[in-house]
Amino acid sequence: MLVRSAGYDPFAGDDLLSQLSLGIERVVMRSDAFVFAAGIGGDYGRNSGRARGASSEIAAGRLALIAEGRYQPWERGYGFVRFAPGWLGMTATLTDASTPNNATLSDSFGVLSADISAGAAARLSPAPDPIAAWIALEGGYSWAGSHHLLLAPGAAPRDQAKLAPLDLGTIDPRGVFFRLALAITY
Repeated sequence: MLVRSAGYDPFAGDDLLSQLSLGIERVVMRSDAFVFAAGIGGDYGRNSGRARGASSEIAAGRLALIAEGRYQPWERGYGFVRFAPGWLGMTATLTDASTPNNATLSDSFGVLSADISAGAAARLSPAPDPIAAWIALEGGYSWAGSHHLLLAPGAAPRDQAKLAPLDLGTIDPRGVFFRLALAITY
């Protein structure tokens, strides 16, 4: 995913966030060459960098419902459009040597998200086999709500008022994405 947000810069040398995706779908309706499938999917990615001379890391996990429309005029391939509303959780950390005990500053948050994409899939295994391997290429846009990053060290609630958080600005975890996938159907 390409994240063009100033709030992402302290965690990466570029705007890329690589993620591993896993999804499970089931065909709900079929009418001639048109197919509707529904399912659930998840993505996980992390990146690290340097911010203000300290090591930083960000992790993102998304859980989404999937609604997919397919046009499959032949057994060996199909095109699809997909909509996936969900929830994105992120954790940002920074290890600052200038804090007492080399404390880790952190901020965790969750926001609503939605992906819209289109792609194509081609069957790799012979057509009559009931179990099939597919390769798919997909591209789209992933949107998620903004969050103002305020990284603070872990401390007892009575001590939190004495500690000033590190303000890294607003992160907008949204952008264009591309996905190369291997799928198994049965």
